[in-house]
Amino acid sequence: MRVAVIGGGNGALAVACEWGLAGHEVTMAAPTDYPGSLPDVAAAGGITGTGQINGFAPVTVTGDDFGAALEGADLVQVVGAAFATEDYGRSCGPHLRPGMTVVVNPGSCLGALAFARAAGLPAHQDEITIAELSTLPYATRVIEDATVHVFHLLRGGLFVAALGQTRTEAVREMLAEVWPAVTTARSVWQTALQNGNPVIHPAVTLLNAALIERTGGDFLFYEEGVTQATGRVMAAVDAERIAIAEALGVQILSEPAAGVAQGYMLEDNYDTGYSTAPGFLGIKAQDSLDNRYLTEDVGVSMLFFRDVAQAVGVPTPMMDTIIHLTSVVMDTDYAADPPRTLASLGLAGQSVEKLRAL
Repeated sequence: MRVAVIGGGNGALAVACEWGLAGHEVTMAAPTDYPGSLPDVAAAGGITGTGQINGFAPVTVTGDDFGAALEGADLVQVVGAAFATEDYGRSCGPHLRPGMTVVVNPGSCLGALAFARAAGLPAHQDEITIAELSTLPYATRVIEDATVHVFHLLRGGLFVAALGQTRTEAVREMLAEVWPAVTTARSVWQTALQNGNPVIHPAVTLLNAALIERTGGDFLFYEEGVTQATGRVMAAVDAERIAIAEALGVQILSEPAAGVAQGYMLEDNYDTGYSTAPGFLGIKAQDSLDNRYLTEDVGVSMLFFRDVAQAVGVPTPMMDTIIHLTSVVMDTDYAADPPRTLASLGLAGQSVEKLRAL
């Protein structure tokens, strides 16, 4: 299979490495504005994986030439932060061909729909399959030039859904060759709302803000950053997320239950479940508050969750509080111009019944 990986960050390198090691022909491309580690991968001729993915995988880097990367691709994996999805869609759109399968990995906030709209594709069409995963299949970091370390590879709790829903099983079968843990979701609402990052990262970051600023993140994010008080904040956010999912007719796992299913955690609770989790041991805090744990997980994902909640009549007092506090801490009014909303996805004003049918 020919696999094109779009992106140059931690997750993109892990995806490209694992699929290359599985024997697939892998190409990579990324915009010149954020090439990530692609120059290093090009110089090395591929990617070295360590940890739970081991070996050297040859990879062809085409830089910002998306046409060359996508030429002949069977599977296109779009791997990056939520705020990059539309840019990737615009770059890939002219080069997508009938029969291709695109997987936004992870989908975050209906990333499949955001990508499709940016690429100029309707949500419901049969020629090009657009799907999304609920989360990246790894905990991973680039540790040196063209070398990616995978701390943890998910054993479960990984869901996929395709727009229009009819192609979901076909996509699952394609991905299961490398990721056997992937299972079908009921719809892209399930994959979108199963994203647990807005539950975990903002609470731990905000309640440890002084420590992050004072030490430059020189502490263990989960082992030292999560306490009973932190856990109570996470639980309150999670209750609101689960209520949004129920209003849309889908069931999602609580964040600790997902962590146990994925193999990160041994305990299904919001404090020691994280602070003693084998999959989170040794992970340091970010070196600055200006980090995706706030800029993406609040500035994109949590704002999107709240927008959906308002549309389906679910109150979100804890999310409201975290959004406001993050805006004050970062001296940025994130709610003033959210990048991902129902309106930006063409869903504003739709009934709950129509939203459920997505």
